[in-house]
Amino acid sequence: MVLVAILNALDVMAGITLIANISFLLLPLGLFHFVKGGWTLYTSFKQGFFFEVLGGIDFLGGICCILAYHGIIPVSFLVIGIIMVIKGVFCFMIGGFSSS
Repeated sequence: MVLVAILNALDVMAGITLIANISFLLLPLGLFHFVKGGWTLYTSFKQGFFFEVLGGIDFLGGICCILAYHGIIPVSFLVIGIIMVIKGVFCFMIGGFSSS
């Protein structure tokens, strides 16, 4: 349960970092989310589940953070940052209220 809360806090932090363009956090959070999202997509596809939206958001957010670190910042990154914050809050609420 604590790990879920930490991962969700990192989702929110990455979204805020992408929105505010906080340069020293972009690369580490981008690499983390790129790997986390890639792993989620890989394991989901391997099991035959091809509609993995949350992993796709992590993967896309990771790519956006890495590109923003290197100075490539289109306006659409703001939308992706907002989606990452919403995803982090949503997953925290779902994970925080579960009975397990």
